[in-house]
Order: sequence, then structure tokens, then C-alpha cells
Amino acid sequence: MDITVFSEAPLMDWIRLIILPKADWLPPEEHHHFQLFALNMLDIVWMARNTIVHEGGTIEVLELFRKIRKLSVEHLQAWQQVSGVQQPVHWQPPPHGFIKLNFDVAVHEEFVVGAAVLRNDQGNVMGAVVKKLSTTDHLRENSWQQKLESKRLGDKASNGFWWKVTRY
Repeated sequence: MDITVFSEAPLMDWIRLIILPKADWLPPEEHHHFQLFALNMLDIVWMARNTIVHEGGTIEVLELFRKIRKLSVEHLQAWQQVSGVQQPVHWQPPPHGFIKLNFDVAVHEEFVVGAAVLRNDQGNVMGAVVKKLSTTDHLRENSWQQKLESKRLGDKASNGFWWKVTRY
């Protein structure tokens, strides 16, 4: 992605392109790339601002730029991998009398967010949780998965039932 194309565009054009991905000044194949870049930039700049304001930190502008570029490349690669998926994934209920746990984890540079939903064989939500964890734990995603597994095993022993873990 050549970001020099963006540098001459007025701020109003940036905002329009973020909201509605069409611009005469940008080749059509770059519209999505620009959106990812701009939104990653806003996210990283806002986090840097919070670090300065709330923690008294300092920020190197060149380092911010590197983070934005790195994150944008990672997002583009993820989108390319996802775009190859042809069939949507549909939730399937567990067998009668069972509870199913679906979960996912998003790993960020400084934290991890995990989410889990418990549903019964009727599809009714029995419980849900979203949790932000520190990435100082070198296991990151595995830490969240291990906590869910220990919870599952603990409930199996105490409540006499278990749930099937499905990850998608």
C-alpha cells in the first residue's frame, strides 16, 4: 500500500473515504486499504494520546507511524485470508441436554479480549462473558483458553454436566 497517495488528500476527503469508500483521487483497489490504514491510525493515535494524558508517557511519532503501518499490513493480510473463505459458518446446537460454549480471543499488542457464550440445545443463551486480560502473560490466547478449560472441568465435577467447546 502506497500511503503517499493519502498525504495530499484534504482531511474532509479522508473522512468521506472512511465512511463511504469511494474517491476519485484513490484507485478503487486501494479504498479498503485506506480504510484499514485510517482506522488503525485513529486507534493507535488515540491510545498514544491516552498514554500521554493518563500515564504521563511520551511518544515517538516515527514509532507511531511504524505501529500504524505494521498493524495495517497485518489487517490486510487477515482480510486476504478471510476473503478466501467461501462458506459461512453457522452455529449448530449441542445434543439434547448439553450446553455448548463458543469463544473467541482478539490479541492486541498490550491486551487480550476474550468473549464466551454458553447456549443450550434450544439455542437459548445461558451465560456470556467478555474479559480484558493483560498480555504480560506470555501465553496470551492460551491463558484464556486454559481458564475456560479449567472452568469447564470444574463445572463438570460439581454440576454433573459438561459442554462441548467449538471454536470458529
